[in-house]
Amino acid sequence: MIKQYLQSSFGLIISGTLAKTSCNSTFACFLTYLFIWQEIVEKQAPGLMKEAERFLILSNIDKLWKEHLQALKFVQQAVGLRGYAQRDPLIEYKLEGYNLFLDMMAQIRRNVIYSVYQVCPPLMSNSSFLYFPY
Repeated sequence: MIKQYLQSSFGLIISGTLAKTSCNSTFACFLTYLFIWQEIVEKQAPGLMKEAERFLILSNIDKLWKEHLQALKFVQQAVGLRGYAQRDPLIEYKLEGYNLFLDMMAQIRRNVIYSVYQVCPPLMSNSSFLYFPY
């Protein structure tokens, strides 16, 4: 079942022990495909997925941290006005900063997971390239 699903949906032809895997739902088939894909990438180019993951994590953290620092500058300016509303600006700044930090962490997780599954390196077979569409 998984073999036909992967062949019809993704154009992926597998053989051997990987083809004997069975799944009951589309989600299970998708996860099986991802594990098989990662196994194939690791066999063809050891360490490639780990390098890609490291690059994606660091680049997303760098980009989102810079955005977080810019957002904190805006919060700092906006919190000053809350003093007129008889609120402690320091407490307001801490609350807003913490909420922004949680949002940034959620964005990092979401972006990294999405990006890892979008990685599609060209892999060499015996005589041709294998291409794995998204």
